[in-house]
Amino acid sequence: MIKVLVKGFFFGIGFSIAVAICGFIGFKYFENQNVSGKDYTVSDLRKWNKLSPEEQMNTASAIALISYSAGENSKQVASISKLYKQSSNIQVHYDEGDLYPKADITLEENMTVPEGAIVLFMGSPANGVSTSFIYNNRIRSLGDISVTEYLAEYEKKHNK
Repeated sequence: MIKVLVKGFFFGIGFSIAVAICGFIGFKYFENQNVSGKDYTVSDLRKWNKLSPEEQMNTASAIALISYSAGENSKQVASISKLYKQSSNIQVHYDEGDLYPKADITLEENMTVPEGAIVLFMGSPANGVSTSFIYNNRIRSLGDISVTEYLAEYEKKHNK
């Protein structure tokens, strides 16, 4: 009876180790796979999210200034009012005036409509990785800086 118990115990330990190893290998494999067919990986997004607002600005391949207009059913429709690129070689699949549905908002009760948003893009072709809303002409999530200052700083650093 004890022999069967000991065999079961060692089998359980071996099985647990095998599952842990397979899980670790699977995690490492998928960590470096593209995100939904994009040009960046999960680990790239983790690195991006650890960057400070200034480092994100320096790293962003493009920035879109988003404006909102009223849509149907309490929806605010996003469109690109201005597009800034790190260089003319950066490919962005959007142009000024295009709708940008990823930044659309459905308003809920007592929700303040943002004046706009800033979308930071990564890579080329550029993919949107971060959206920050504008209230009172300021972007709080990017260091509580005014929109004008932020965009001027981006242009100064990338369009020398």
